[in-house]
Amino acid sequence: MLKHLSIKDFVIVDRIELEFMPGFTVLTGETGAGKSILIDALMLALGERGDVNQIRLGCDRTEINVTFDISRLPGVMHWLEENDLQGDPDSCLMRRIIETNGRSRSYINGHTVTLQQLRSAGEYLVVIHSQHAHQSLLQKDAQRELLDAFSGCSGLAHAVRMAYQNWQDCYQQRIAMEQRAAESLDKREQLDWQLQELSALNFTLEEWQGLQADHSRLSHVAALLAAAETGVDMLSERENSVLAQINTVNGQLLNLLEYDSQLKSITDLLESAQIQLQESIYELKHYQQHLDLDPQVLQDIEQRLSAIHTTARKFRVTPEELPQLLEKITRQLETLGSDSDIGHLQTLETAAQAAYRKQAKELSAVRQQASEALSRQVSAAMQTIAMAGENSLLH
Repeated sequence: MLKHLSIKDFVIVDRIELEFMPGFTVLTGETGAGKSILIDALMLALGERGDVNQIRLGCDRTEINVTFDISRLPGVMHWLEENDLQGDPDSCLMRRIIETNGRSRSYINGHTVTLQQLRSAGEYLVVIHSQHAHQSLLQKDAQRELLDAFSGCSGLAHAVRMAYQNWQDCYQQRIAMEQRAAESLDKREQLDWQLQELSALNFTLEEWQGLQADHSRLSHVAALLAAAETGVDMLSERENSVLAQINTVNGQLLNLLEYDSQLKSITDLLESAQIQLQESIYELKHYQQHLDLDPQVLQDIEQRLSAIHTTARKFRVTPEELPQLLEKITRQLETLGSDSDIGHLQTLETAAQAAYRKQAKELSAVRQQASEALSRQVSAAMQTIAMAGENSLLH
């Protein structure tokens, strides 16, 4: 119910305060008295578009405040609660300000709101009936609202709408989860295949480094053998070898030590060189003996390297990244390990559907009973205005 209307600097109105009492209120007056201005101001506060031309001449702004009693309007109460715009209990204060610079501000219960929110709240509070407005009575939504208001079951109707929405939300959640479960199954199959292939490769970075070193060595085994053989020959095997020359020089100097003791430091160094050279010759011979000439070993290494490169190309990574990829796939499979509880959602959906049907059945019964009473009262009222031959508007 409209309780209070305050208008300031609107069109030709300086300031006016109107208090409305319960019951039927009529605004009367001659043409030009300002009846339409009051309605226009009210509609501006309810979200209609404003214009700077509506500001009284010489003023900076216009301001309209409207207060409603919403104690019997559960629909607007729920709307305010959902939008976090509550104010004083059972009351709704709407405020609209338009300034000469074109700026417009809107408030509900002291909260800043958009023009659309102001308009949405206004739809719950005021209905303007103009010429041909009676045609709205032919619309089913309007008929239901009138019937619910007559029967006092607007709150139940809202509860039914919420129950239906809850049912549909549960349904959509179940459908979405089933779709995700199907996608998860496809993803799991793909990851299982990838995990099996990488696990079968049994690849490690240590093996990779060893394979590369072995392949490099075996690919050049002929050159390595030739170098080892030449080295042994030049150091010790041929007649004028390095070792023989050092032995000759050292022997000559040892024979001359009795004549000059300063040669002792030189012979000591040559003896050390003899020992180091002999060790080098031994190691070179040992290396030569153990150098593998088997071509099958090289072929096996090349096949293993080829398998590693093929797998790396298949997964679009470098061979060095294969262990990290295996670990990543393992973690992804663990994440997919817990299946979604679709059964729980199905239970919630079934319960929500049952709750909706129960409340809808109750609402239907109330509406059926109220429609009969309203039909009788409308028919009786029509008799008093000489429309006895007309049928009831409600069927």
